[in-house]
Amino acid sequence: MIHFFSGAPKNGSHFQLYVFLKALEQQNIEHNCIDVKPFSCRSYSICSKVLNDFGKEDGFFWIKSHFGPNTKDIETLVCANNIRMYVIWRDIRDVLVSSYFFQLRFRGIGHKDFVDYYRKNGVKKIVKQCVFKKNWTFNDDRVCHSDYNALVNNFEPNANNILKHAGIQNVDLADLKDRMSIDRCRIEHEDPEGKFFRKGIVGDYKNVIPADFLSKVESDIKKYEAKYGIKIR
Repeated sequence: MIHFFSGAPKNGSHFQLYVFLKALEQQNIEHNCIDVKPFSCRSYSICSKVLNDFGKEDGFFWIKSHFGPNTKDIETLVCANNIRMYVIWRDIRDVLVSSYFFQLRFRGIGHKDFVDYYRKNGVKKIVKQCVFKKNWTFNDDRVCHSDYNALVNNFEPNANNILKHAGIQNVDLADLKDRMSIDRCRIEHEDPEGKFFRKGIVGDYKNVIPADFLSKVESDIKKYEAKYGIKIR
């Protein structure tokens, strides 16, 4: 079985993936990561072959790639057999803040402040979120949709929905939550300053986006939500 973790960048796809991986770790279940390169390069014929080959295998095979900004991505996945797909959505305002800090701390891209970041990247990020969500809005029971805020604020039942989709049983959810703590992740991945494993606080945009600039951000969001017919907050 292939487990494909996708969705738009900075929405919490690593968080969703770690629910899956840490549960397998807890249960001592072997798993294998599929090479992401063909998917990152959008080599669709190779992607289809990879999905076809691994779809014939027993066990847990997983991949994480931000598939979804074009319809060919989705078509490639839904045509595969023996696959489970996972996407997670986050308030676009917090996505913008997460992207800002990721560029600043992890990528080393200099921005004077959030406003400077937004003027360079904001609208593109909003449009990308709309396109991703619109492309992933279809009925297929092989797709598990998670809400980042719900997963953070009410972990156990929302993590359990992911695990049920993956077919992982008898997981100690309290232990799983402990295994996924931000402090443990920072230690395991040697990221003491949280350059990658930043504490993604729900509603952090209120603390980061200047109050006198938030109306501009909200106006842009509203404009593109209307254009694409999708809600991203």
